[in-house]
Amino acid sequence: MSLNAKVLFGAAIAAFCVGVTGCGDDSSAPAVPATPECTADACADANTLNKCTDGKIETVDCTANGQVCSGNACSDKSSVPEPDCT
Repeated sequence: MSLNAKVLFGAAIAAFCVGVTGCGDDSSAPAVPATPECTADACADANTLNKCTDGKIETVDCTANGQVCSGNACSDKSSVPEPDCT
């Protein structure tokens, strides 16, 4: 390999290394947000269930199926007891 070819090959590797991978320098890598851990399903609010799957929270929109979140599960609106206001 000629000297010019070696220089071009080295420059190409250096450009790839810096531009694409950072060559082990993780300081510029985007931070991956930690997934919250859980032990049981729980309602986040009247419309959203935080479903616990393998220790990780999955957000479920109960309203997508015409339901509400009640009793730590998505439930039909008709099965949710009305509050006693007496």
